[in-house]
Amino acid sequence: MSEESQDFSSQISQSTQSTQLTQSTQSTEINAEHSQAIESTQASQTESNHVPSDLLKITSWNLASLNSAWEKGLRYYIKAAQPDIFCVQETKLHDKSEHPVSYYKLPGYHAYFSHAEKKGYSGTAIYTKIQPISVKISDGISDKNGRCITMEFSNFYLLNTYVINLGQDCQRKHEKLEVFNPEIEKHIQTLSKKKPVIWTGDLNVAHMPIDIWTTEGHESIAGYTNEEREWFDNFIKNNEYVDVFRELYPTKQQFSFFNYRGNAKGKNQGWRIDYFMMPKSMIKEGLIVDCTIENGDLSDHEPITLLLNRSMILSDADKPVEMTTCEILGKKTKSLLNFFAAAPKKK
Repeated sequence: MSEESQDFSSQISQSTQSTQLTQSTQSTEINAEHSQAIESTQASQTESNHVPSDLLKITSWNLASLNSAWEKGLRYYIKAAQPDIFCVQETKLHDKSEHPVSYYKLPGYHAYFSHAEKKGYSGTAIYTKIQPISVKISDGISDKNGRCITMEFSNFYLLNTYVINLGQDCQRKHEKLEVFNPEIEKHIQTLSKKKPVIWTGDLNVAHMPIDIWTTEGHESIAGYTNEEREWFDNFIKNNEYVDVFRELYPTKQQFSFFNYRGNAKGKNQGWRIDYFMMPKSMIKEGLIVDCTIENGDLSDHEPITLLLNRSMILSDADKPVEMTTCEILGKKTKSLLNFFAAAPKKK
């Protein structure tokens, strides 16, 4: 949810951490023995958390700073959760960040980063175990803040987005509702002519009253204004899209964002502003296995996960990535098929 003016991570740290992650947050200079103990503990739990081979697991998480989440133990969460694709919003990385993107590599994943021009702001990333056909950023979208990454697979596109927050006093209404959001919609419509688009990320809107802990006093607050909710509602209707979590759980009230201030999480005073959106054409019997909001305790957002029937969404052409690496995306299309075709063969 947060933009630079609403970055609460430096004000109040969360009081409750899960047992696994607390061990890795106590110091940025954990001694080797302690680090090995943490990894051993996590590894022992990984087996029971492995995703069955017949499922495709996509996880999305606004980390409100990849570096902060990394120091708190993100890599151990990933090791245990084992998503096939991991979408990140608010990486807050930059070319001049303390660490290069290679510092944040995860074994078995090829990671793609889109940075904001402004240091310590916005940014998105996708870690994938599955080799994409292509990866694009800012394709027809007026974005200098690394808000979008589009990844293409054989049978679908995956769009990871960090949507603009209106900000205090909703001063960014024009930028969000008349420029950015319409461009995102047009981008999805263009891609949909070729293959369906799964849209995920921090979309910065609580669509319905059930998606916010209380509506009282929030009608003029960024993320719950009538204009934002109306735009989102029209997007769903005009493009025949489905909010997957709400489709599966029409009466369940669960939140994906808790303000750091006022012990909001402890009081369950949250918002659901993180989504997996899919076209109705993809809502086939047996394709969607589940869509969940989990407890992450690494940022003011919770991770959300989509489980799909692997055989129905992937094809034989969707191969595992061939290397563990990280790269910063530019403004041009990155064709991975050409990249691997040109790569020298191992002897």
